[in-house]
Amino acid sequence: MKTKYLSILLVVGTLIVGIVLGAVGNGALQNKRTKELTKIRRPGGFTEFVMRNAKPTDEAQRADIEEILRTYGERYRELGGTHQLEMRALGDSLIQDLGSVLSDDQLNAVEDAMTSRRRRFDDDDGDRRKRRSPRKDEAPGSDG
Repeated sequence: MKTKYLSILLVVGTLIVGIVLGAVGNGALQNKRTKELTKIRRPGGFTEFVMRNAKPTDEAQRADIEEILRTYGERYRELGGTHQLEMRALGDSLIQDLGSVLSDDQLNAVEDAMTSRRRRFDDDDGDRRKRRSPRKDEAPGSDG
């Protein structure tokens, strides 16, 4: 009987250790990926990324690669700015439309989840609830 409990304890303990090691390993892997993305997103980071992977054979090739990346970098910046503006507008429209069918608590939860990352970049006070359309059971212009 004692051996049976010891065996069960050993199996459960092994499972717990495996779960903990897996979680720690996964966290370390995610941190590594996040750091790599952060490096790529900073100024000059994408160029470093390409150079590190392409391993240019000489300075002439390096200069050619940098020129090509400079040209494409300008276009990426243009697209990135447009994309961000379009995503914000789409998100604002979504919140406005959801405001007509969700309760205030539901709308606040959805809005907070959607805007938590971008709130620090907003120039306004961040309170988009002021711009939402009224719910079906609200009169237009009521606070509610």
